[in-house]
Amino acid sequence: GRLFSSEAYPLTSMASTTELVPTVPSAKLHIILGETRQGDYRRRGLSEVPEPLPAGLRRLDLSHNDLAALRQLSAPSLTELRLHDNLLTSVAVHRAGPLPPGLQLLDLSNNRLVALPPLVLQLSCLCMLQLGGQQLRALPRQLSQLSCLAQLEAQDNELDQALVLDEPGLPQLRRLNLCGNRLRNFSASPSGAMPLLTDLDLSSNRITAWPDALNGLPELRRLSLENNGLRAVHSSGSLPNRRLWMPSSALHQLKQLSELNLARNELSDLPPEMQQLTQLTSLDLRCNPLSDAALLLARAHCSAIGARISSSSLARPFPNVLVGDRSAAWHHPTLLRAGVSAVVSVAPPPLGGVAIARLVSRHRDDLAALGLVPPCDGAATAAGAERAVRETFGATMSFSTAGEAPGKQTAGAGTSHELLSPAVLKKAFHAAALRCHPDKLPAAEREVSGPRFASVKEAYSRLATAVQVQVRALPEFPHVTYHLIEVGQPQLLAGVVAAELEQETIRDAELTEALGGIAIDPSQDDGRATPPKDVAQAAAALCEQLGAAADFMRSAVAG
Repeated sequence: GRLFSSEAYPLTSMASTTELVPTVPSAKLHIILGETRQGDYRRRGLSEVPEPLPAGLRRLDLSHNDLAALRQLSAPSLTELRLHDNLLTSVAVHRAGPLPPGLQLLDLSNNRLVALPPLVLQLSCLCMLQLGGQQLRALPRQLSQLSCLAQLEAQDNELDQALVLDEPGLPQLRRLNLCGNRLRNFSASPSGAMPLLTDLDLSSNRITAWPDALNGLPELRRLSLENNGLRAVHSSGSLPNRRLWMPSSALHQLKQLSELNLARNELSDLPPEMQQLTQLTSLDLRCNPLSDAALLLARAHCSAIGARISSSSLARPFPNVLVGDRSAAWHHPTLLRAGVSAVVSVAPPPLGGVAIARLVSRHRDDLAALGLVPPCDGAATAAGAERAVRETFGATMSFSTAGEAPGKQTAGAGTSHELLSPAVLKKAFHAAALRCHPDKLPAAEREVSGPRFASVKEAYSRLATAVQVQVRALPEFPHVTYHLIEVGQPQLLAGVVAAELEQETIRDAELTEALGGIAIDPSQDDGRATPPKDVAQAAAALCEQLGAAADFMRSAVAG
C-alpha cells in the first residue's frame, strides 16, 4: 500500500497499475513508474534531446550537458524542465516551438541567453523561473503575463534596470533574486506590482542610494543589499509631514523585516528610527565604516529584541592599535579608512601550508631565490615548483596537506591540492644558505656571496610571512606589515571564549577572531566548544598570553 502512496506521483487505483504491467512484481513496477515519470539525463554529454521521451513524463532534467539546440518536447504532462548549464541561446530555445503548457518550473540558468525567449511568456502556469548566469540586459515588460510566477531568479546577469512591468505586475511573486547585476537603483512599476514579495536579493549591484520602491513592498521579510556602496538607509527624496520634510522612503518603514543584510557598504550612521524594526531576527552590518554610536545603537536594539547581529568591529584597546574581526580584516576599504599599516595576528602554530600556485604569481622571485622555482623566464607552474623542491630535497620530500604535520608525506603527490608548509620553506632556506653562505665558500668567493646570502634571507622572511598570512586566513596587502605571534594551548583559549560566549556573544566573537580565528561563529547556534572544568586556570593562561601580545604590539607601535 505505501509503495503507491507518494504525493509526487499519485495513482488512481491499484487496478490500473496491474492492467498496465500485469506480469511485473509490485517492487519492480514502482521502479519502472519512477523512471517514466521522472527523466534524469544529467551529465550525459548529450548534444540533443533524447527521443522518444517516456510517456507520462512529469519531470525532465537535461542539465549539465552540451545542448546547443532543442526540439519540440513531446511531453504534454511535463511540469518541471531543467536545462541549466548547457549551451543554449535565446534563438535556440525559441525555435524549439511551444513548451508544454503545464510547466510550473523552468530552469534556464547558466546558458547563453541575451534576451528572454518570447515563448516563455506563454507559460501561464509557470511558478518558478530561473535565469541566472546569463547575459540578460533587461527583463521584458510582458513578464506580467506569468500571473502565477512565485519565484524569479535572475542573478549574475547584466541587468541595469528592474523591474518595469505591464499591468497588473506579478501579483503572486514571493521571491526575487537580482544579485550580481548592474543595477544603480531598484524600481517596481506599476505601483503595487509585487504586493506579496517576501524575499528580495539586491546584493552585489551598484545601488548607492536607498531605493524608493522598497516602501511599496508591505510584505517584505528578507532583504539583502550587501556589497552595493550604499551610503544611507533612507532615500534622497523627501515628502512633507506636518511642518517637517521627511524622507520619502526609509529602512524603518519596512516594519515586517525579519532578516536584513547591509554588509560591505559605505554606511557610517544609522537612524534612531531603526528601533521600530521589532520583527528583526538577523542583522548583518559587517564591513561598514559605522560610527561607535551607530554600532552601539544597532547592538542595543538587537539585544533588546533578541536578534542576531553580525558586525565588523575595529576596537581600540590603546592608542594607535586596532583589534578587528575577520570580516573587517578581509575588507580592504575598511583597512584603508582606518589607516591600518600593521597587522598583528595571535594564533596557535600553523599545521598546514599554502598551495604553491597561490604563491607563484606574487612571490616568484623569492621562490626562485630559495630554489623552489626554476630561475627561468616565463610563468612558473605549481608542478614546476614541486619538481624543483623534490630535486632539492630528494624523492623523500613531499608537501603537507591541511591538517597534517609539516613534512609528513602525503599520498597523491602532484595534485593541485598540495601545500607548501613552513617546514618545507625552512629546509629550502637551509639548503640555499649552504650554497651561498660566506662561511661555506672558498675565500675567493666570499666577497660576492654576501649580497646573495642577504637576498636569500630576505626572500625566506617574505615567504615565511606570506605562508603564515594565508594559513591564518589574513589579507595580504603590499602596504601592510605583519607581526605573527604563536601561542600554545588552543584548547584552553577556545574554552575560555566558549564560556564567555554564554555571557556576551558579540564581545567574545571579536575576541575569538582577534585570537586568530578559533572556529566559533556567533552567528550560528552550533559549533561551540565545551567550557573547561577549570575556567580560572584557563583564564589565567589566556591573560598571560594576551599580556605578552599586548607588550609586543606596544613595542611594534613604538618602533
